[in-house]
Amino acid sequence: MEPLVIIAIIALVWWAISAATKKAKQAEQRRLAEKARGQTAEACTYIEEVNRTRAFQTVLMQNVNSQKGEFGLLGETSTLFETKARSYRLYAGTRVKLGKMPLYLGGSKPVYYEDLVAAGEGDLHLSNQRIIFLSDKRSSAVALRDVVGIDASLDSITIHTSKRQKPFIFTVRNPAMWALLVKIASAEGLATPNLPAGRILHAEPTANPGEVHFSARQDGLEVTLPTAGG
Repeated sequence: MEPLVIIAIIALVWWAISAATKKAKQAEQRRLAEKARGQTAEACTYIEEVNRTRAFQTVLMQNVNSQKGEFGLLGETSTLFETKARSYRLYAGTRVKLGKMPLYLGGSKPVYYEDLVAAGEGDLHLSNQRIIFLSDKRSSAVALRDVVGIDASLDSITIHTSKRQKPFIFTVRNPAMWALLVKIASAEGLATPNLPAGRILHAEPTANPGEVHFSARQDGLEVTLPTAGG
Protein backbone atom coordinates (compact mmCIF):
# COMPACT_ATOMS: atom_id res chain seq x y z
CA MET A 1 0.00 0.00 0.00
CA GLU A 2 1.25 3.44 -0.94
CA PRO A 3 2.54 5.61 1.91
CA LEU A 4 0.16 8.44 0.97
CA VAL A 5 -2.78 6.04 1.14
CA ILE A 6 -1.69 4.84 4.57
CA ILE A 7 -1.36 8.44 5.77
CA ALA A 8 -4.82 9.26 4.39
CA ILE A 9 -6.35 6.25 6.15
CA ILE A 10 -4.68 7.18 9.45
CA ALA A 11 -5.89 10.77 9.10
CA LEU A 12 -9.42 9.61 8.32
CA VAL A 13 -9.49 7.27 11.34
CA TRP A 14 -8.12 10.03 13.59
CA TRP A 15 -10.76 12.46 12.31
CA ALA A 16 -13.54 9.90 12.89
CA ILE A 17 -12.35 9.19 16.44
CA SER A 18 -12.04 12.91 17.20
CA ALA A 19 -15.51 13.63 15.83
CA ALA A 20 -17.05 10.77 17.80
CA THR A 21 -15.30 11.89 20.98
CA LYS A 22 -16.45 15.48 20.51
CA LYS A 23 -20.02 14.35 19.82
CA ALA A 24 -20.05 12.15 22.94
CA LYS A 25 -18.66 15.00 25.05
CA GLN A 26 -21.31 17.40 23.77
CA ALA A 27 -24.04 14.85 24.44
CA GLU A 28 -22.78 14.38 28.00
CA GLN A 29 -22.70 18.15 28.55
CA ARG A 30 -26.29 18.43 27.33
CA ARG A 31 -27.33 15.57 29.63
CA LEU A 32 -25.72 17.21 32.65
CA ALA A 33 -27.23 20.59 31.82
CA GLU A 34 -30.66 19.01 31.45
CA LYS A 35 -30.22 17.23 34.77
CA ALA A 36 -29.29 20.52 36.46
CA ARG A 37 -32.32 22.27 34.94
CA GLY A 38 -34.56 19.47 36.18
CA GLN A 39 -33.20 19.76 39.71
CA THR A 40 -33.68 23.53 39.89
CA ALA A 41 -37.15 23.28 38.34
CA GLU A 42 -38.16 20.77 41.01
CA ALA A 43 -36.82 23.03 43.76
CA CYS A 44 -38.71 26.05 42.40
CA THR A 45 -41.91 24.02 42.07
CA TYR A 46 -41.51 22.96 45.69
CA ILE A 47 -41.42 26.62 46.78
CA GLU A 48 -44.51 27.37 44.68
CA GLU A 49 -46.32 24.56 46.51
CA VAL A 50 -45.20 25.96 49.88
CA ASN A 51 -46.75 29.30 48.94
CA ARG A 52 -49.95 27.61 47.78
CA THR A 53 -50.42 25.44 50.88
CA ARG A 54 -48.91 28.04 53.24
CA ALA A 55 -46.71 25.36 54.81
CA PHE A 56 -43.60 23.27 54.22
CA GLN A 57 -44.26 19.60 53.62
CA THR A 58 -43.01 17.57 56.59
CA VAL A 59 -41.54 14.07 56.45
CA LEU A 60 -41.05 11.35 59.03
CA MET A 61 -37.53 11.18 60.51
CA GLN A 62 -37.36 7.48 61.32
CA ASN A 63 -35.03 6.44 64.16
CA VAL A 64 -34.18 10.09 64.93
CA ASN A 65 -34.43 11.30 68.51
CA SER A 66 -36.13 14.58 67.69
CA GLN A 67 -35.55 17.68 69.74
CA LYS A 68 -38.27 19.98 71.02
CA GLY A 69 -40.01 21.73 68.13
CA GLU A 70 -38.08 19.74 65.52
CA PHE A 71 -39.75 18.48 62.33
CA GLY A 72 -38.41 16.83 59.18
CA LEU A 73 -38.18 18.54 55.80
CA LEU A 74 -36.23 16.08 53.64
CA GLY A 75 -34.94 12.54 53.98
CA GLU A 76 -33.35 9.87 51.80
CA THR A 77 -30.67 7.20 51.64
CA SER A 78 -27.22 8.74 51.28
CA THR A 79 -23.51 7.99 51.32
CA LEU A 80 -21.19 10.10 53.43
CA PHE A 81 -17.83 10.90 51.84
CA GLU A 82 -14.86 12.37 53.65
CA THR A 83 -11.44 13.57 52.57
CA LYS A 84 -8.55 11.42 53.69
CA ALA A 85 -4.90 12.42 53.58
CA ARG A 86 -2.79 10.18 51.32
CA SER A 87 0.89 10.20 50.46
CA TYR A 88 3.45 8.56 48.25
CA ARG A 89 7.19 8.98 47.77
CA LEU A 90 8.62 10.58 44.66
CA TYR A 91 12.06 9.20 43.81
CA ALA A 92 14.80 10.79 41.73
CA GLY A 93 17.97 8.83 41.15
CA THR A 94 19.36 5.59 39.77
CA ARG A 95 18.74 1.97 40.71
CA VAL A 96 21.82 -0.28 40.46
CA LYS A 97 22.72 -3.80 41.54
CA LEU A 98 25.53 -4.92 43.79
CA GLY A 99 25.63 -8.62 43.04
CA LYS A 100 22.05 -9.80 43.53
CA MET A 101 21.13 -6.94 45.86
CA PRO A 102 19.36 -3.88 44.28
CA LEU A 103 20.61 -0.52 45.53
CA TYR A 104 18.95 2.85 45.00
CA LEU A 105 21.23 5.88 44.60
CA GLY A 106 19.47 9.21 44.88
CA GLY A 107 16.85 10.97 46.99
CA SER A 108 13.11 10.97 47.56
CA LYS A 109 10.45 13.21 49.04
CA PRO A 110 6.89 12.56 50.23
CA VAL A 111 4.00 13.91 48.15
CA TYR A 112 0.74 14.52 50.02
CA TYR A 113 -2.76 14.74 48.59
CA GLU A 114 -6.38 14.27 49.68
CA ASP A 115 -8.73 11.59 48.41
CA LEU A 116 -12.48 11.15 48.80
CA VAL A 117 -13.50 7.93 50.53
CA ALA A 118 -16.91 6.59 51.53
CA ALA A 119 -17.29 6.77 55.30
CA GLY A 120 -20.71 5.13 55.52
CA GLU A 121 -24.09 4.60 53.89
CA GLY A 122 -27.27 5.38 55.76
CA ASP A 123 -30.20 7.78 56.11
CA LEU A 124 -29.78 11.53 55.70
CA HIS A 125 -32.38 13.83 57.25
CA LEU A 126 -32.90 17.58 57.13
CA SER A 127 -35.00 19.12 59.86
CA ASN A 128 -35.71 22.72 60.73
CA GLN A 129 -32.85 22.46 63.26
CA ARG A 130 -30.28 19.92 62.09
CA ILE A 131 -28.74 17.83 59.33
CA ILE A 132 -28.70 14.26 60.64
CA PHE A 133 -26.92 11.23 59.19
CA LEU A 134 -27.56 7.77 60.62
CA SER A 135 -25.36 4.86 59.60
CA ASP A 136 -24.05 1.60 61.06
CA LYS A 137 -20.50 2.82 60.43
CA ARG A 138 -20.78 6.53 61.12
CA SER A 139 -23.50 8.87 62.42
CA SER A 140 -23.34 12.65 62.64
CA ALA A 141 -25.57 15.61 63.43
CA VAL A 142 -24.90 19.20 62.39
CA ALA A 143 -26.88 22.03 63.93
CA LEU A 144 -28.04 24.44 61.25
CA ARG A 145 -26.87 27.37 63.34
CA ASP A 146 -23.31 26.00 62.89
CA VAL A 147 -23.55 25.69 59.08
CA VAL A 148 -21.42 28.38 57.45
CA GLY A 149 -21.87 27.28 53.84
CA ILE A 150 -23.31 24.65 51.53
CA ASP A 151 -22.18 23.74 48.01
CA ALA A 152 -24.25 21.69 45.59
CA SER A 153 -23.01 19.60 42.67
CA LEU A 154 -25.15 17.43 40.42
CA ASP A 155 -24.94 14.44 42.75
CA SER A 156 -23.95 15.68 46.21
CA ILE A 157 -23.97 18.48 48.74
CA THR A 158 -20.97 19.70 50.72
CA ILE A 159 -21.72 21.02 54.20
CA HIS A 160 -19.24 23.41 55.82
CA THR A 161 -19.62 23.83 59.57
CA SER A 162 -17.90 26.02 62.13
CA LYS A 163 -17.53 22.99 64.42
CA ARG A 164 -15.41 20.94 62.04
CA GLN A 165 -12.37 21.66 59.90
CA LYS A 166 -13.28 19.28 57.08
CA PRO A 167 -16.68 19.46 55.36
CA PHE A 168 -19.28 16.72 55.17
CA ILE A 169 -20.09 15.46 51.66
CA PHE A 170 -23.39 13.63 51.15
CA THR A 171 -24.81 12.09 47.97
CA VAL A 172 -28.43 13.14 47.39
CA ARG A 173 -30.97 12.84 44.59
CA ASN A 174 -31.52 16.58 44.15
CA PRO A 175 -28.66 18.69 45.55
CA ALA A 176 -30.35 21.95 44.45
CA MET A 177 -33.36 21.10 46.61
CA TRP A 178 -31.22 20.21 49.61
CA ALA A 179 -29.09 23.33 49.31
CA LEU A 180 -32.15 25.55 49.03
CA LEU A 181 -33.94 24.03 52.03
CA VAL A 182 -30.79 24.08 54.17
CA LYS A 183 -30.54 27.79 53.47
CA ILE A 184 -34.21 28.39 54.25
CA ALA A 185 -34.21 26.18 57.35
CA SER A 186 -31.11 27.88 58.68
CA ALA A 187 -32.96 31.20 58.65
CA GLU A 188 -34.23 32.49 61.95
CA GLY A 189 -37.96 32.05 62.51
CA LEU A 190 -38.64 28.62 60.93
CA ALA A 191 -40.10 27.37 64.21
CA THR A 192 -43.13 25.70 62.59
CA PRO A 193 -43.86 24.30 59.12
CA ASN A 194 -46.38 27.09 58.51
CA LEU A 195 -45.49 30.28 56.69
CA PRO A 196 -46.05 33.47 58.68
CA ALA A 197 -49.06 35.51 57.58
CA GLY A 198 -48.11 37.77 54.68
CA ARG A 199 -44.89 35.87 53.89
CA ILE A 200 -44.29 34.96 50.25
CA LEU A 201 -41.26 32.90 49.17
CA HIS A 202 -39.65 33.15 45.75
CA ALA A 203 -37.14 30.84 44.04
CA GLU A 204 -35.78 30.99 40.51
CA PRO A 205 -32.87 29.40 38.64
CA THR A 206 -29.71 31.46 38.24
CA ALA A 207 -27.32 31.59 35.31
CA ASN A 208 -25.27 28.87 37.03
CA PRO A 209 -26.69 25.39 36.26
CA GLY A 210 -28.22 23.76 39.33
CA GLU A 211 -28.24 26.95 41.42
CA VAL A 212 -31.39 28.56 42.79
CA HIS A 213 -31.79 32.17 43.94
CA PHE A 214 -34.07 32.47 46.96
CA SER A 215 -35.81 35.55 48.36
CA ALA A 216 -38.78 36.32 50.59
CA ARG A 217 -41.29 39.13 50.93
CA GLN A 218 -43.30 40.06 53.98
CA ASP A 219 -46.48 42.05 53.34
CA GLY A 220 -45.07 43.07 49.97
CA LEU A 221 -41.66 44.17 51.28
CA GLU A 222 -38.45 42.22 50.72
CA VAL A 223 -37.02 40.71 53.88
CA THR A 224 -33.51 39.51 54.62
CA LEU A 225 -33.22 35.97 55.93
CA PRO A 226 -29.84 34.96 57.42
CA THR A 227 -29.09 31.72 55.58
CA ALA A 228 -26.20 29.31 55.34
CA GLY A 229 -23.84 30.04 52.50
CA GLY A 230 -25.30 33.47 51.70
